[in-house]
Amino acid sequence: MTMDDSPTHETGLPPTSRAVVVGLAAVLSSLLFLQTGLGRLLPVVAATGLALAGSLWLAGWERWTAVGHLLASLLVVPTAVGLLAVAGGAIGIAIGGGNTGPGVAAAALVALGGLLSAFGAATAPWGVYDHDRALAAVGLAGRTMVPLTVAAGVSVASGIVRLSSSGDGSGTPLGALLAPVVDLLFAPTPGRTHIAVFCLFLAVVTIAFERAMMSLPLTELLAETTDDADLSDAVESASRALGIASVAAVAVGLLALGIETGRGQAVIADTLPAGLYDLTVSLTGSPGVRQALWTVFVASVVVRLAVWLVQRAARSSADRLATVLAPYVGGSLLAGGLFVVATPLLDALLATVQSAAPAPVAAGVTRLVTPLVGSYGAGLVLLVAGLALLSVTSTAVGCLWLALVTHYLDERNPGVHIGAAGLFGATVFAATMGVSTWLVLAGLVGAVVVWDAGTFGRTLRREVGPAAETRRTELTHAGGTVAVGGVGVALTLVVLDVSRGTLAVAPGTGYVTLVVALFAAIVLAVALR
Repeated sequence: MTMDDSPTHETGLPPTSRAVVVGLAAVLSSLLFLQTGLGRLLPVVAATGLALAGSLWLAGWERWTAVGHLLASLLVVPTAVGLLAVAGGAIGIAIGGGNTGPGVAAAALVALGGLLSAFGAATAPWGVYDHDRALAAVGLAGRTMVPLTVAAGVSVASGIVRLSSSGDGSGTPLGALLAPVVDLLFAPTPGRTHIAVFCLFLAVVTIAFERAMMSLPLTELLAETTDDADLSDAVESASRALGIASVAAVAVGLLALGIETGRGQAVIADTLPAGLYDLTVSLTGSPGVRQALWTVFVASVVVRLAVWLVQRAARSSADRLATVLAPYVGGSLLAGGLFVVATPLLDALLATVQSAAPAPVAAGVTRLVTPLVGSYGAGLVLLVAGLALLSVTSTAVGCLWLALVTHYLDERNPGVHIGAAGLFGATVFAATMGVSTWLVLAGLVGAVVVWDAGTFGRTLRREVGPAAETRRTELTHAGGTVAVGGVGVALTLVVLDVSRGTLAVAPGTGYVTLVVALFAAIVLAVALR
């Protein structure tokens, strides 16, 4: 199956079946959420289902592939926020309403069912949920993590260097672990020379800078303003000069290492003139100079990695370089955006947690976040949170892909199946929360109608083609399914009316009901396979 921008007669649904699937899923899910007290989550559930479906569609957008991959990578974080908001919101609402274990679990499962129903309703009509798109979305989420991971690593290292230079390097567990090395580099003992360490550090930085400079296409970038031969000679001369400088720095560093450790500061002070000795002490023992060298080293490494990534992408996929690099660009934009809005965004998030979450939870979050912000900055905290969110989306999309690759869902119509299963599960677990009997029965029948209308509509479209007029056939088929379901509902209501008052409810029914509902959901899952 090829990925395309619009549904084909093989993957999409005709308009009438599309309306039945989307309409029933939306109406019944909304009623279930309202009666279970989860109505506040409806906009979040709908937006998250659409975002997840949009990620799959953008991952397979062939007309503007690079743009689609870039937008899909930017959509990863909002999708994860929505997933967590749905789960956390359902649990919070249930706890706030005085529910205990079974009630909380049922509320979370109702929310999950509604989310699956929204996702299915968004993907089934246009056939955007398939193996290729799901696999592409998993890869996009993974590649989007790379820039955030690099930025988080640089942020951690920079925080440790800053703390060490200010004398607080051992204030964090990681800083204490790395203190012997970090303090040697960035917190030198004042009042003495540190020629050996400084020169060796300078040599490493020089080599890294030279490698980064030589990896850049300077000749190609500046060829229009400079003669090619002159520019090439200048670049080669600069490379040789940096190489000689690094070798000289290593030689001086090794010589100074023997003198500083073997003969001591007195020999150096006696050998060097007073002014030169003082300058050497200031230069080699300055934390500011070493932080500047560290900044050059980190920038050189990042540039070298970026150039290597572009070169690797060009060698493997020269004809679609922009497409390969798009998720890395998206991840870089996310990392930069998180750094820019780090402090106000983190303050707003903490204020929201403190006002909305239970007091013990709010206090625990504050105790966890405050020391990290003080040590490493708000940017790192948000980068780590961003990586966690990317992992959430990767897991969710990975599960969608796994359901197809293991043939648990039929790839010919997986959106319909997952939408119907989500509506069924939401209805079953909502029944354990005391919703109206008529709504439970309507939800169960509606789930069957969604599945049947979607399956029949796709089969009909494949057989007669997208141009054929099939509205009357679709309505007749859907009406027949509703009629059959209506007969079952009527019989069920009669049985319930006859048995009302004759059945006793024992303590602990909530747990038993939840187990029965879970068993029914598992039976449906097995039947779908």
